[in-house]
Amino acid sequence: MIEQSSLLKSVPGIVHGFSLRSGGCSSEPYGSLNLGYNTNDTSESVAKNLMRLAEYAGINEGFLEVDQVHGNRIVLLQDKISRKEKADGILSQKPAEAIAIRTADCAPILIAHYNPESHRKANMIAAVHAGWRGAVSGIVIKAIEAMCQYGAQEKHLIFALGPCIGPEKFEVGAEVIEAAKAQLDDHALPYEPKEAGKFNFDLREFIRLQLLEAGISDAAIEFVGACTYSNPELYFSYRRDQGETGRHLSYIMLEA
Repeated sequence: MIEQSSLLKSVPGIVHGFSLRSGGCSSEPYGSLNLGYNTNDTSESVAKNLMRLAEYAGINEGFLEVDQVHGNRIVLLQDKISRKEKADGILSQKPAEAIAIRTADCAPILIAHYNPESHRKANMIAAVHAGWRGAVSGIVIKAIEAMCQYGAQEKHLIFALGPCIGPEKFEVGAEVIEAAKAQLDDHALPYEPKEAGKFNFDLREFIRLQLLEAGISDAAIEFVGACTYSNPELYFSYRRDQGETGRHLSYIMLEA
């Protein structure tokens, strides 16, 4: 039902997971653990799937999400947040409240702050949705800045980048490469030219390089899972299935 990060599993006080497509009740083409209401699946099936995942993960209050818009806005979880809140990242310091983002090719990023010298457990988390638009507009950097604004230290941040479309299947136009150049030097960009002005782009590697440039240690970054497009038995893929597919949920929570 889920994949997990070995780095985050080593952090005390964290519950997390990247959902797989199996273990739910939805029918094809949403078979079977579709967790997205923004599909043509029935709302009843999605609700049952979310309940199954929450029970499996030991989450009692469900998942707190936002309306993802492929931007770079990060919101702070205070009392509650609305599914209508337009953002692509959620920051939380509240225990027993699971924050989550949905993907079906974009990169899900789960972040934890843990200082073993001053805290027995993690004390801050974030969940980030990074498609190419969010990535080239620096959403992961915005997440770091937001966490540091609320007391985190960069050297104590841990990043798990979940399953997303891999470079062999992620064909983009020149506009994506040009936008990426504003974030990283051209020589460092993880892309391969193809014919007719097209390129293969490595989204997760691009995000990793952004993190390294921001001063994050490579040892604090982990890739979890494989290419969503190339593994239909494990993952939904918006590109592979031409939009008629389910959604994954990546969640993280501070234990009570």
